[in-house]
Amino acid sequence: MLLISIGMFVGLAMIASLTLRPSVAGSLFALATNLFFIVFSAGLGMTAVALLHAILLAVNFHRLHRARRARSSEHAADLILRDRVREIRAASRFRAVG
Repeated sequence: MLLISIGMFVGLAMIASLTLRPSVAGSLFALATNLFFIVFSAGLGMTAVALLHAILLAVNFHRLHRARRARSSEHAADLILRDRVREIRAASRFRAVG
């Protein structure tokens, strides 16, 4: 009964991870789910399932890397845009005074 409960929990966690948006948090949740599935399936001797989730673990590491890179580039773009807005505001104040 305990194994069935654990299997249901891990299965629901996998479904939840598939419904999350691509983001850092979603990728971390997917990584945790893959680790749970690897441990659960290896404990029951289901080598094929453990191997599948080991491959998915690598895929989710790649997704995490892409999400973090996108997040940092968005932050850099926001900083550049903020600086540009400040320059435009400063220039418009200068013209209004002059």
